[in-house]
Amino acid sequence: MSDVRPFYHRVTSDDESVRSVSRTSEVSQRTLMDWNRLFDTKLQQGQTLVVGWVLYDATQSPGSESSAPPKSKIQVQSEPPPAIISRPAQPLQNTASQPVQPNAVTTPDANTQAAADTIKKPASDAEQEYMTQTNDGSNVITEKGPAVFFEKARRGNTYYAFHNTAPRGTIIKVHNPGNGREVFVKVIGKVPETKLYAGTIIGISSSAEQDLGVSDGKMWCELTYVPN
Repeated sequence: MSDVRPFYHRVTSDDESVRSVSRTSEVSQRTLMDWNRLFDTKLQQGQTLVVGWVLYDATQSPGSESSAPPKSKIQVQSEPPPAIISRPAQPLQNTASQPVQPNAVTTPDANTQAAADTIKKPASDAEQEYMTQTNDGSNVITEKGPAVFFEKARRGNTYYAFHNTAPRGTIIKVHNPGNGREVFVKVIGKVPETKLYAGTIIGISSSAEQDLGVSDGKMWCELTYVPN
């Protein structure tokens, strides 16, 4: 029984290019770029490239003394073999602590990056309550304007705020358009009539400054919350 696997080359120097790899692997530059989805001929040290396909005899058992070593052959083609087309090879992750010998045949771990991409920070209690109040964000009003921060410690994972129109207990999503960060705050009362809050639309507990990326005690914000 025969099987086909991709044959890899690990770039060991910034001086290497698609042209030099093409010359040593005897594969055209265009084919290498197509196989590896490259948009230019520049390569980086540690980058892994598919440079061919290995056909080997899987009927031989390497651990058996009576069997001959598996026979393998490099097959350079303009298109991947049919067995590979249905299972496209994924690029290896570049790991400096696990060096790979040049032109070594390896099997990439296709699940590692996919698993990392699915990691999401758990929703806070306030965010979950916001989704309930707004019917999963489908019933909201938006308000834009300046915000200031007041000294108040956070209780658990909840931030607090003053707002003039949202009733006490309303959860407001505060978005910082300058950096894309956002927090969810719980209204505890109306904005106090003091000089600190003059001209602002919301007062937010200072413990939220770091999560919003603010350092000077004020910001321009976008608010969304459920209508009264």
